[in-house]
Amino acid sequence: MKSKLKHILLYEAVIDWRGSGLEELHDEALEIGFPMGRDQFVDIADRHGIRVIDYATFYENLPDYLRRGAPPRSTPAFAMIDPNDFKPTVVLSVSRVDRRLFDFIFHMLKHEIVHVGQYSRREIHPKGAWDVSDRSRYFSHSDEVMAFAQSVTDQLISMGARTPSDILRFLPRVHLWNDIRSRVSPAVRKRYLKYIYQYFEKELADK
Repeated sequence: MKSKLKHILLYEAVIDWRGSGLEELHDEALEIGFPMGRDQFVDIADRHGIRVIDYATFYENLPDYLRRGAPPRSTPAFAMIDPNDFKPTVVLSVSRVDRRLFDFIFHMLKHEIVHVGQYSRREIHPKGAWDVSDRSRYFSHSDEVMAFAQSVTDQLISMGARTPSDILRFLPRVHLWNDIRSRVSPAVRKRYLKYIYQYFEKELADK
């Protein structure tokens, strides 16, 4: 199995979330401390290129073809790329942000920054990429494969994975990965693993 995984680590480079302003947002938020009020979080995010909106604004501006896949209104926060201008956006439905919620927002924004890099490489973003009603199709979408590979890697590292050999040992404990692997083909799983190894290598290079 390990030799097979080595074989699939080929040449398509992953898109790095670093250099997008997220690191500076993270450092400024930690310097200010938690919990912080909504307005303060909005100001910090705006200074680093992240838009923050409420749920009503999100839903009103959402194209009709994406509405059925929208997260529920009760979700405290989620991140996305605005389908109209492709700007990373946080939909925040609570009045304050504590450290746990901030860490989750930061995790989600890494995923979305990967999408920003993908969209910058093309003139037209294909409709329907957000449709999560068909989970197999969603997790198999080429954009999502790379972005979710980053998310899985983030979770592996947060669980204590520190060497490439830890990846296969920790993956069965990652709920997101178990959801993905049960819904995609073997070929798509190999693509995920290729990206996970690449992201893992990039993340550990900074530690």
